[in-house]
Formats: sequence, structure tokens, C-alpha cells
Amino acid sequence: MNAVDQSDSKEETKNLKKEDPEFEKLTAQLKLNII
Repeated sequence: MNAVDQSDSKEETKNLKKEDPEFEKLTAQLKLNII
């Protein structure tokens, strides 16, 4: 189940990047916040 869920999440992420140019900026901010 987890492996399948992770694969689905990756596919969703790819779709978000294609549909939403701002997604990469959000991801960058999240990485900075985590670090």
C-alpha cells in the first residue's frame, strides 16, 4: 500500500508542477522552512 501511495504522490507532484508554475516556488519555500 505505501509503495503504491508514494508512486501516486509522485505522479500528483508532476501534474502539479505542469499545471501550477508557482508549485516550484512553494516547494522551495517548504525546503527552506524544513532546513
